[in-house]
Amino acid sequence: MSDSPSSVTTGTSNPEQNLDKLIAHQEKMFNLSMKAELAKSSNDINMSLSRKIGDSAQKA
Repeated sequence: MSDSPSSVTTGTSNPEQNLDKLIAHQEKMFNLSMKAELAKSSNDINMSLSRKIGDSAQKA
């Protein structure tokens, strides 16, 4: 798995290149976590709306 281009390597490679790779990886992880949070929030809103619609239907 250390052969992947996105992994941070150690040893004689350029430290700035490793830092760039680390920053790119962190940005990717942040974007993924934001997408997950947005999906969770959207799901919570949909579930709440469904519950309200269900309650209204029972009252009718």
